[in-house]
Amino acid sequence: MSSADSHTYVLRYFDIIGIAETARLMLILSGANWTEENPEWPAARDQQPLCRLPVFIEKNAAGEVVLELTESRVIERYIARKFGFISTDNVTAARQEQLRDQFVDLLYSPIHAIKSEGDAKEYYFKKLSTLAKCVIEFHTKALQANGNNGHYFGDKTSYVDLALCAFLSFVRTLAEDKGMGFADVFDPVEVPEFAKVDNAVRAEPALLQHFAGERKRASLV
Repeated sequence: MSSADSHTYVLRYFDIIGIAETARLMLILSGANWTEENPEWPAARDQQPLCRLPVFIEKNAAGEVVLELTESRVIERYIARKFGFISTDNVTAARQEQLRDQFVDLLYSPIHAIKSEGDAKEYYFKKLSTLAKCVIEFHTKALQANGNNGHYFGDKTSYVDLALCAFLSFVRTLAEDKGMGFADVFDPVEVPEFAKVDNAVRAEPALLQHFAGERKRASLV
C-alpha cells in the first residue's frame, strides 16, 4: 500500500472464516490502516445496510465516510483494485475474476448439504463432488500454465491466490467441525498445485500472525 494513502477502512463481519475471509486477507496483506468490527448479532442487524454482513467502510483523513459497501465479492473487487491485487488489464482481470468466482458454488454446496436431509443432502454432496473435479481440472491447467510456481498470475500473491486460500480454509475447517470427509477431494497430495498456492499465501510475512492465531470456526452465517 502506498504510504500516501491517508484513508482508513473498516471491515464489519462475524469472527469466523466465511464470505469475508478473502477481503480480510487482502486488507492484512495490503498494509492498509484498517480495523475489523464484530457486531453483536442479531442485535446489530437493523443497523446494517440490507440488515446483513459483511459491510466495508472507507473514511477519509477527516474521518468522513466516503464509501460504504455491502456484498462480499463487490467488497473484494474494490479492495483488490485499490491495493493492486488484480490486474489493470481488462482481459487478465476478467480471467482472475472468473477463477475466483468458480469457488462460489463450491463454498455453498456443503452448507446446503449439511442443512438438507435425504435426497436433497445426497444431491448437494454429489454436486460438490462433480463441481470440485471440474474446478480442480480447470484451475490446475491455469496454474501449470503459469509455471506451477505457487501463483495463478506472475510471481506475486494476487486476488485469486488469496481467494483459493480462503476457500480451502473454509471447506477444511467446516468438514473437520462436522466430522465429514467432503474436503478430502482438496487434499494436498491429490491437488499439489492448490497446496503450493495455499502454502505460498500462508508464508507471506504479513499473514503469518493471522494464520497463527486462534482457529476460527467456518460458517456462512
